[in-house]
Amino acid sequence: MAAIELVSSYVYFHHYVGDYQGIHPAGSMAVAMIGRAYDKIRGVNHQVKMSIDHRPLFATSDTLGFAILPGRYKVTEHFEGRKHVFDLTITDTGRRASSYAPVKSPKRLLITGDSALFGWGVDDEGTVPWLMQSRLPDFEVVNLSLNSYSTVHALLQLQQLVPRIGPDDIVVLEYHPATNAFNVANSIFLRNFLSGYEVQLGDTAQLRAMKVPFGMIDAGGRFSIGRIRLSCAVEAPTAECAHPPVSEETATQVTERAFDEIIALNIRHLVVVLLSGPDDDPVIAHLRSRGLTIADLRTVDGVPEDMDIIPTDKHSGPFWHRQAYGLLLQALQRAGMVN
Repeated sequence: MAAIELVSSYVYFHHYVGDYQGIHPAGSMAVAMIGRAYDKIRGVNHQVKMSIDHRPLFATSDTLGFAILPGRYKVTEHFEGRKHVFDLTITDTGRRASSYAPVKSPKRLLITGDSALFGWGVDDEGTVPWLMQSRLPDFEVVNLSLNSYSTVHALLQLQQLVPRIGPDDIVVLEYHPATNAFNVANSIFLRNFLSGYEVQLGDTAQLRAMKVPFGMIDAGGRFSIGRIRLSCAVEAPTAECAHPPVSEETATQVTERAFDEIIALNIRHLVVVLLSGPDDDPVIAHLRSRGLTIADLRTVDGVPEDMDIIPTDKHSGPFWHRQAYGLLLQALQRAGMVN
């Protein structure tokens, strides 16, 4: 029985890691596996199904692959008999609102990252950027993050913004181990993207044809950004869809080089938030060696609350955002960037 549990746990772990999902097991993994197999036979789908009060939400972008469209939305998620609804406001600039009232300030806090800092699944007022704006009225908090955005996306965004980034502005970057797969747009990432929230809530045909940016290092050690069509994830290999597998070691190097490219932009105040991963994570060790401020938002003794998970989409809930905001604020204060 112990051997069966070990094998079941191993298979379950790799399934969830492949989908970049958190897992909070309760009970027997073998029983859970049998239940999933039975559901598959009956045709029960374990994928999150999305709907919205008006469409589309996502659209293609020549630079970033995809972007989010301005408007106020009510998003509904259905998953395994559960339902979750949240409100989402996107400003005219195509960024998630961090305040319902316009904020004008010579200083800005620019927050990049993926769905974690975007706050997918959480109402506007519960997200880390919104809470930071409420606490820092002397700053204009700009939420540049979006689902599945990577360090490469952050680099592309900052390259466009850097002429307007002032000496008092603060840029927040995000890292967790799945960032490495995002940065190289590996095959698992692309396949999951095809059935993800973005394609479900946008023009499916256009989004399948979009070109996802990814980082790569050539034989001479030079970093560059390539693009691959999303539909290549399920198409027969062609010259256009050539995207050879990348080792974990190479993906880590790509992430480090993408961060190096951001550092080379000479932005005065850079902060990296660490959402998960071990203390000896090579990317974090590299960033510390470069002298960057690291804001540790990992779970330590229940802070942030690691069981605050939205049951439908598996993202962190509002209590996590509240405590993550507190940890980020403390890191900024210790670095002397804010009062």
